[in-house]
Amino acid sequence: PDAVPDAAHLAHLADHVIVAGYGAQAEALAAALAGAGVPFAIATLSPDGARAADADGHPVLRGDYTRQPILDAVGLGRARDLVVADDAPGTAHRV
Repeated sequence: PDAVPDAAHLAHLADHVIVAGYGAQAEALAAALAGAGVPFAIATLSPDGARAADADGHPVLRGDYTRQPILDAVGLGRARDLVVADDAPGTAHRV
């Protein structure tokens, strides 16, 4: 099994939204959540997406969000919602 990236920077999150993926739609959603003061985190496998989310100042975990360990690391058990905002419908279907 693949190693789960360090998610200590997300351990404080609770009642948050997990945004899976970081394309154009996820970027717009993240901006709206941030503007509304809603806590959230991004989970994305894409190195470019992870860099963009980080550059935008968003908490991000780089990993395959279709895998349970990644969802657990980003706080699925403490989250209020999971939004799959991936551009690839086949990937979104696997969550």
